[in-house]
Amino acid sequence: MSIPWFTFVNVSFALIILFRNVLISNFDRSIGAHLEILPFIDEITGGIIALSLLLVLFIYRLPASFTPLCMAMLMTISLMWKHG
Repeated sequence: MSIPWFTFVNVSFALIILFRNVLISNFDRSIGAHLEILPFIDEITGGIIALSLLLVLFIYRLPASFTPLCMAMLMTISLMWKHG
């Protein structure tokens, strides 16, 4: 698995979701229902971006013994996508 590619894809999708109102004007107002969940989704996408960038930092800066930590971070990112 290519961690830089995985990180790029995760950050790109998270940024699209985070900037949905800029890309599609008044997107949140067009939904109409479930507006109370939108701040939670914004927090999740911010967390995905932060963890993805931290994962790249760990991959390039720390020794290979941190592989279980990186796999745990990948699992956490996947779970965040599931709940977001």
